[in-house]
Amino acid sequence: MHGCEVLIAMHLFGAAEYIQDTEEYINIELDSSRNRLIRLEVVINTATFSIAMYSLVAGVLGENLVIPTFLADAVSKFWILNGSVLAFCFLVFYLIILCLKQKRLM
Repeated sequence: MHGCEVLIAMHLFGAAEYIQDTEEYINIELDSSRNRLIRLEVVINTATFSIAMYSLVAGVLGENLVIPTFLADAVSKFWILNGSVLAFCFLVFYLIILCLKQKRLM
């Protein structure tokens, strides 16, 4: 009977190790998923910041204020201004993401 108890104890010890290894694996997978979500949140917040600058310009131009004379002359100048502000917003987004990658935060 003593040999049987030792065999059962060895199986239980092996099962306990297997359960502990499985828990560690699950925790590693959860940490990896959490890190991916944090990186996604950083990208979304950076995009929100970049679009907020465009919204500021659109809000200023959309108010019932006196439009500057250089914009009132032709509609094409209005579109050029909007396009350049949008390009600037994309540039800011790209530069922030590039800076984060260089610092290895993403």
